[in-house]
Amino acid sequence: SQLSLHMLLNLGESLYLPLTPSHIVTEIEHGIDGMKEKNVQQIMRDNGAGAAYDLMLKSVKEFSVTASAWVEARDDMKKEGVTDPLSVRSLNDQIMLLERTFILPQGLPGRAIHRHALFSPAKFNIYGGSAFPGISDLLHEVEKLNEVESKERFKQIRKHLSDLMIVLRQAASWLSTDIQI
Repeated sequence: SQLSLHMLLNLGESLYLPLTPSHIVTEIEHGIDGMKEKNVQQIMRDNGAGAAYDLMLKSVKEFSVTASAWVEARDDMKKEGVTDPLSVRSLNDQIMLLERTFILPQGLPGRAIHRHALFSPAKFNIYGGSAFPGISDLLHEVEKLNEVESKERFKQIRKHLSDLMIVLRQAASWLSTDIQI
C-alpha cells in the first residue's frame, strides 16, 4: 500500500503525466507483424478485402506519425519549461483520454461485450493477447467455410477494417498537435 501511495503522490505532483502513446504504437506494430507472419495480407487480397486492409495499414502509419509528433511536442514543452496550466492540461488530457478513441460502440464483430478495437481478448484464444482481435476472430477457420459463408465473412471483415481505420484516424486526430479551426 505504501508503494501505491508513493506512486499516486508522484503522479499527482507531476506537471506532465508520465504517459506516452509509444507503447500503443509498439503493440499495434507487433500485431501487424503477427498478421504478416500468418499471411493475412494475401488472404485479404485473395478475398476482396485487400483495399480495406491497405487503408487500415495507412491509418496505422498516420497514427504512428502523429503519436511520434505528440511525444516530440511534449518533450519540447518540457525542455522549454512551459508551465502554462492550459497548455499542460490540454496535453495531459490528450494522453489520458486517448484510450477512449479505441472503443467501438457496437463492440467487436459478434461480441458486443468486448468494445476495445485493439486490445480485447480474442474469441478463440482468450489467454493469448494480440492486437486486432476482431480480425483474428473473423479469420478463424475462414478456409473451412463454403463460398456463400466466406463471402459474408469477408463482408464482415471489410466492415471491421473500415471501423479500425476510422478508430485509428480518430486517435491520430485526437493526438494531433496542429490547431485546426
